[in-house]
Amino acid sequence: MVTFTGLVSGLDTASLISSLVSAERAAISPLATQRDQLSSQKSILSSITSQLGKLADVFKGMDLASEVRPRTATSSDAHVDVAVAGGTTPISHHVRVHQLAEAQW
Repeated sequence: MVTFTGLVSGLDTASLISSLVSAERAAISPLATQRDQLSSQKSILSSITSQLGKLADVFKGMDLASEVRPRTATSSDAHVDVAVAGGTTPISHHVRVHQLAEAQW
């Protein structure tokens, strides 16, 4: 087979073919970028799904009333107010008052 690059037709066929190949590669480049971005998004979604699964397991472990019951505080003296703040842990305190304070005028 004999090739005549542009000799017979006057066209630079090598340059024309090179330009067509470059144009084809340029069309593929954005698709490759999009593929990479979608792959990254898929990985992120997979990670989020995994973390949500772990969170669901934590909530499943809190299905007993004893695990999520509110904390309360009481006093044996009606003149004493007590309160409980969030995030408390169960503990018991015994306070004994030997003498009440008196106002000084």
